[in-house]
Amino acid sequence: PGTYYAFVASSTASVELSVRVDPPTLPPTNETCATVTNVVPPFAITGSFVGVSDDLEIACGQPLSGELVYTFSVPPGPAQDAVVAFSSTSGADAMRFSLRTGCADPGSELGCVRGSPAGGRFRSLPPGDYALILEGSAEREVDFGFELRLEPGTSAPPGDGCGNAIDTPLNEIVHGTLSDKRDAIRTSCGFFYRDSVHRFVLPTASDVAIDLLAGENGTAYVSGSLADTCGPVFAPPDALCGGGAPAQLLHFGLPAGEHFLVVEAAGAPNYQLEIRTSPPTQVTAASGNDTCMEAIVIPDVQKAVFVGDTSSLANDVQSPYCGSGASSPDATFLFELNVQSTVRLSTTGSSFDTVLHVFLEGAQCSNYPYACDDDSGASGRALIQRDFPTGRYHVEVDGYREHSSGSYVLTFERGPFLP
Repeated sequence: PGTYYAFVASSTASVELSVRVDPPTLPPTNETCATVTNVVPPFAITGSFVGVSDDLEIACGQPLSGELVYTFSVPPGPAQDAVVAFSSTSGADAMRFSLRTGCADPGSELGCVRGSPAGGRFRSLPPGDYALILEGSAEREVDFGFELRLEPGTSAPPGDGCGNAIDTPLNEIVHGTLSDKRDAIRTSCGFFYRDSVHRFVLPTASDVAIDLLAGENGTAYVSGSLADTCGPVFAPPDALCGGGAPAQLLHFGLPAGEHFLVVEAAGAPNYQLEIRTSPPTQVTAASGNDTCMEAIVIPDVQKAVFVGDTSSLANDVQSPYCGSGASSPDATFLFELNVQSTVRLSTTGSSFDTVLHVFLEGAQCSNYPYACDDDSGASGRALIQRDFPTGRYHVEVDGYREHSSGSYVLTFERGPFLP
């Protein structure tokens, strides 16, 4: 008994607050690895995260989200699959869970799943003890349902992990599914959703363009990550990652030999990919082009491709018109037109969320850009295609907001272009 106060904040003009008083309930006791609840599959329970604190960290977790810990055993005998279903029963909140062989050991994690609902199949677990760490929402204390069962052990399907990569032909459309996969690989542009691993071999060094589609008419977000080796993490600078609806990865002069592609999508079990190859393009390495005064001159050619890295450069250009301020490190180029021309500028193939600015030379890369773009190109990269009058123009390869930098590709092309 007593007096309690509720503090409410909202960006709307009016707020409706309802309060319900129910009979008191005891909070869960299995919040830590020292106070786990041991269960025997098949097992199902409903519960609540009310009053549950954030005591543990899981790979796909969210800060300030409470956790509950359950342990179970695979009995002696043949390996078995553990099938887990975990969802919010009081809304559509994203839920997360981690399976470990040692509750307090993050390095023993066998997988981390995020979803609404979250579910997964952990295949052919050997006899032994396991811990499931369930994590709720950070925004509110939700009610939940949790189910666990054991089934006879099964083998991983093709594409489920590096050891089972799908051998994929070149220059052919290939269809795949994520419905029977797990989240086996961490990528720099992925979101802890199910993924599929493909392997392809280049007989000679080639330019490679990878087209990805997912969902009905390619409307679902899909990401791809490309690397020369396959492991639990695909991350820059060893991996190129990009996503979109649809998505495209572009790599100039990919060496001959074995390469791996991770495809990931949310809410879209089926996907399509094509790995297109072409003879290597001549690429120019760009460096030292930090400011307008240090701009690299683009030659008077039909097409030129530059590769560089903005990580060590300064933030010299900021624009309120594209890229939410685009206050990341930037690189500068200069091109000249003797006649009015159609020009295409693209950053497809870059490793980060790029922004393009074009300034008249006299503007010294400040004030109003003549043109700018953030996400019009493939996989959310920047693309500008328009007619430019005679003159000299500075091109800035920038990044979204203040945290986007890394390896980039700038492709300059003169028209005319096919419709």
